[in-house]
Amino acid sequence: LSGLPLRKLTLASGAGNSTLTFDKANPEIMTNLVFQAGASGLNVKGLGFANFEKMDFKGGVGDFQLDFGGTLQRDAVVNIETGVSSLRITIPAGTNAKVVMTSGMKNVKTEGAWSVTGTTYETGKVAGYTLTFEVSMGPGDLTLVTS
Repeated sequence: LSGLPLRKLTLASGAGNSTLTFDKANPEIMTNLVFQAGASGLNVKGLGFANFEKMDFKGGVGDFQLDFGGTLQRDAVVNIETGVSSLRITIPAGTNAKVVMTSGMKNVKTEGAWSVTGTTYETGKVAGYTLTFEVSMGPGDLTLVTS
């Protein structure tokens, strides 16, 4: 999906493992990026290149990795809902991110520079755009990484 002009995109995966990579900037503003993953493993890399305003991720039972590498071109909102799962969110160093746990599990691990206030996790505030996450998970593990 690298460099393709995408305005909206919905991707669905059932059982099995999938990897999706953005490694060049989307030249269009994507108003909505949607992932629907069933009982599966899904690894998405380079989401910062997708140039989305809003992303919705719905996962069932599985192992999910969302890497937001790439240069953000705007503020963006990410809504995540998963069932019994392991979820790893990677944010590049120097990118603003705010993750709010809205419901569900409380087993959250951080790697790198994160501040924690209640159920809100934030990277350091720097000039630039911000990724704002709302996360609702069933039982499982959430790992927040800055790299």
